[in-house]
Amino acid sequence: ASFEPTAVGGKAGLLLRIRREGNRSAFLGGSIDLIQPGARPRPIGKAGLVSIYNPANTRSILVPLSVEKAADLAGAELAVSLTDAEKSDGVPLATARFRLP
Repeated sequence: ASFEPTAVGGKAGLLLRIRREGNRSAFLGGSIDLIQPGARPRPIGKAGLVSIYNPANTRSILVPLSVEKAADLAGAELAVSLTDAEKSDGVPLATARFRLP
């Protein structure tokens, strides 16, 4: 994943590059949480249904982030979670966390 600070209509966004393995198509949903020091994580982005059809192995999607100002992101972390859209158990298939400058 890479952070794109002005990616969606001048607002913050997150570009996700998703890679699947195996010979089946993948149908995913995703969420993005903002983690600030001393605060509880809060949801700031959601990826609806994302499909990666066989034989393609990767897909890129741009997820808008709900933050009021760029200063809200400084020094925080983003936590990305991808789940199987065909299952209702909510167990993540993939997660990533990274610190923002």
